[in-house]
Amino acid sequence: MTQIRVINDEIVCMANHVVQIDEHAHARLDTIKQKTGAELRSIERGRRALRQYASTYTPPKPDLDVTG
Repeated sequence: MTQIRVINDEIVCMANHVVQIDEHAHARLDTIKQKTGAELRSIERGRRALRQYASTYTPPKPDLDVTG
C-alpha cells in the first residue's frame, strides 16, 4: 500500500508539472499572438499608406526637349 501511495504521489507531482508547463506555454502563446497582431496591424497601416500614396501619385512629365 505504501508503494502505491508513493507512486500516486509521483503521478500527481508529474501531472502538476505538466499543468505548469501548459500554463507557461499558453502565456507564451498569448504574448506571441499580441506581438504578431501588433506587427500585422503595423504592416496593414503601411500598406494602406502606400495604396493611398499610389492612388494620388502622378509621375513627372519627362522633359523631351532635345533641341537644347
